[in-house]
Amino acid sequence: MLPSFKVTQLLSSGVSGAVYVARQKSLDRNVAIKIMPGGEGPQRLRFEKEARAMAKLRHPNLIGVHDFGETGEFLYLIMDFVDGKSLRRSTRGEAIDQETALKLILAICEGLAHAHQAGIIHQAIKPDNILIGSNLEPRIGDFGLPHHGEDGAASSVGLDHIALQYAAPEVVNKRARADRRSDVYSLGVLLHELLTGELPDDGFSPPLRSSEQRLDPRFEKILERAMHPSPGKRFSDARELQEELNPLLNTLGKSNLLTRGSQNQES
Repeated sequence: MLPSFKVTQLLSSGVSGAVYVARQKSLDRNVAIKIMPGGEGPQRLRFEKEARAMAKLRHPNLIGVHDFGETGEFLYLIMDFVDGKSLRRSTRGEAIDQETALKLILAICEGLAHAHQAGIIHQAIKPDNILIGSNLEPRIGDFGLPHHGEDGAASSVGLDHIALQYAAPEVVNKRARADRRSDVYSLGVLLHELLTGELPDDGFSPPLRSSEQRLDPRFEKILERAMHPSPGKRFSDARELQEELNPLLNTLGKSNLLTRGSQNQES
């Protein structure tokens, strides 16, 4: 399909396409190739616009895009290959200690804030789309086809049943166009899950008070705002959420469950 690359492994497949590991012959390196179904003319033009926007993003907490194109009936993205595993597999769906959860979410906020500044909305933040490399730094991937515009707004895109568990109400119900605040909501759900090992009961108010863990009470206040049903009452973007979380870092414990759980890195 792509003669300059030798596909060696299927990494994942889902509603938005399939991701493969491939060897780029000219540079003798591994890359990830995402293959997606093609579409009509407007969809192809939008794909090209979004791919160009994503390719301009260079950040240690984002999976970079190197090239894109069309082959036959399919569209493709050439991306960084991360030798690691997803955040979901790294934590095994269990609660992790507060300091580790905070460090992870701050790094994820840092990468997403860089995308937000460029007007790119992810819309599918979930543990499966965040990879943990050998250095334990999270990298956000699988932006799919984020909708890019000067106002940073985005319309609804197809989400799988897992992504819908992290999606903001306006995205699920299609009541309004998604924007940076929709990603903030998803970050709130993700942080809640890292802290408790569970998704919020109703998808609106985080039930941290019922958690068996002794959690810093400041988390509850922050999560209530991040996950507010009304976008206008949330943090405006990933950077604002990051700035609110930063002061907690020096007051939490020093254990690190993730380090223990990441000894078996995928190749």
